[in-house]
Amino acid sequence: MTASKIVAAAASGAGSDPLDVDDVFKPFVYYGNNGSVSYPRTITNNIDLSGKGGLVWTKSRSGASSHELFDTERGVNKALRTNESSAQGTTSSSAGFSSFNSDGYSLAGQYGTWGSLNTNNHDHVSWTFRKAEKFFDIVTYTGNATSGRQIAHNLGSVPGMIIVKKLSSNGSWRVYHRGIGGGSSPEGKYMDLQSTDGYSSLASVWNNTAPTATHFTLGDQIHVNENGETFVAYLFAHNTGNGTFGPDEDQDIIKCGYYTGDSASQQVSLGFEPQWIMVKNSSRASTPWGIFDTTRYWQNPAAGGDSKYLNPNDVAVESGIARFYPTATGFGFTTENGTHVNNQNDVYIYCAIRKGSLFPPENASDVFDIATATGASGELAKFRTTFRVDFALDRANRDTSGYFRSSSRLTGTRRLTTSANDTEQNQSTYEFDYMTGWHSDSGGDGNYFTWMWQRAPKFCDVVCWKGNGSAQNIAHNLEVTPEMIWIKARNLAENWCVFHKDISPSKFLRLNSSNEEISDTSATRFAGAYPNSSTFPISSDNEVNGSGYYYVAYLFATLAGISKVGSFVADGNAQNINCGFSNGARFVLIKKTSSPFNWRVWDSQRGIVAGDDPYLHLNDSDAEQTNGDWVDPHSSGFSITSAFSNGTYAFYAIA
Repeated sequence: MTASKIVAAAASGAGSDPLDVDDVFKPFVYYGNNGSVSYPRTITNNIDLSGKGGLVWTKSRSGASSHELFDTERGVNKALRTNESSAQGTTSSSAGFSSFNSDGYSLAGQYGTWGSLNTNNHDHVSWTFRKAEKFFDIVTYTGNATSGRQIAHNLGSVPGMIIVKKLSSNGSWRVYHRGIGGGSSPEGKYMDLQSTDGYSSLASVWNNTAPTATHFTLGDQIHVNENGETFVAYLFAHNTGNGTFGPDEDQDIIKCGYYTGDSASQQVSLGFEPQWIMVKNSSRASTPWGIFDTTRYWQNPAAGGDSKYLNPNDVAVESGIARFYPTATGFGFTTENGTHVNNQNDVYIYCAIRKGSLFPPENASDVFDIATATGASGELAKFRTTFRVDFALDRANRDTSGYFRSSSRLTGTRRLTTSANDTEQNQSTYEFDYMTGWHSDSGGDGNYFTWMWQRAPKFCDVVCWKGNGSAQNIAHNLEVTPEMIWIKARNLAENWCVFHKDISPSKFLRLNSSNEEISDTSATRFAGAYPNSSTFPISSDNEVNGSGYYYVAYLFATLAGISKVGSFVADGNAQNINCGFSNGARFVLIKKTSSPFNWRVWDSQRGIVAGDDPYLHLNDSDAEQTNGDWVDPHSSGFSITSAFSNGTYAFYAIA
């Protein structure tokens, strides 16, 4: 149990280990290396499969091969394919899985009959579902062809979706979903996971009986209850304010719902930001099932940028669709000119899982890092760290002219220049589908730097939205009031707009300018109001909310021992800036607000020392400056020297 979970358990009086999203669900991308390393090959995703049980669903993203499912109930060498109706297969000792572990799973490493787990030079993804109340369960049983047969489960709530597959012989993947038919008597209907068909009505599948929090009911239909045949059932919860996750054990993390397509820009509310979704048009045939996740570029589109999906019903490689994206509170659409996700009047069912983590970080190194470019190798990115990167700044040529560029997981291969007011540019080599770092078009150059953030409660967040030209409140998931916000129009040439807690919301700064704080006489940026722990206000100005344009915001907050957003008044003397750290700051950003001054960046990678410290500017392309002593190390944060002239300065520091 982590320190934060011990504190959370004690505060709630539960005495248990509160579960995070990351404890029970994890997408994991990796690069196939069959034949090039010793085996078993271990995938470490920090999910306890050997102790708690669960399902691993895998697919080659770049190869036309099957979806393969392994679970702890059927055994490590038993595989199923969602795109086939065939019975389960048995893998050899040199194929498939070799073990379910307390922190993930291991692959035997060879590929053969069941061979898309680790195919050499292929990109792969796995989705791991751990058994847990109010989230997911697995049940196996032997059919008896008796109508009204009840199967007990341990989901602890009414299932929102049940997927049943016959194991011992061929049979369809029968799906119960609470949203089939628009939620009208779904217990009398079913869908097939291996098929593109819409729903069918047949009472003999679920015996026309709705599932309960303890059982689901079968008819005598051969695909779910054939006499003497063995079956597996995967049960997915539907949280409706009854979720038991997070620090207070009261958060929802999974929804099984439905919506009606409108062929326009509708928004679907989940009450949380999703990281994974499986969706299907239930109204018509010849429409595939689709799985999207933010690890593989389920992203917020602007001028372009496809969200990537895989189809459980076929072997197709990963494809892209630009009309479907996650939001801070659910998911939305641009428009739909096909039947995949938002066709007029069609009913769609979905299963969506919340973005993790629900707990604030305990160490700054878990959510922030600085690195130089190295050579890429398979699944290893050129910029490497120990966590999944959500937002990055990068800068080439520290010794000569260059630019800071911002990019994020939610905006995919698109990047913005912090010193310019131009639109975002597509850079196909900007890739975030890595578990330990991110990739750019850099060479293996030690002068090419990146500063990397992971989104986490009370630390950092990234939000995307489409402007409407009218005052609105933008939802975020920082869980505390943002203390600094950077906003940039993505497909409109406008300046960066910055809110800082120590500047009135009727004033703002520009990230691409050295200018002092600017009075917003028309209150058209931040609407003259402060943000709160769930939203931040914007008005109608094109810099933040032009009608029909797309925007991104980066949100930062103070988290004790991790980060500090603040300000200080320089008086010509040296002073210590207490950030509440114990080992000093690794990153310091300072901007004078009372008169012109560049956005200066210092960091420990390039050197924060008692003497001259190299620094760069976010707002221009100047080469790194090395001939001035402005900041010095200090255990509680950092120190400023007498080089700072009299005035007020805003800063952001990370331990």
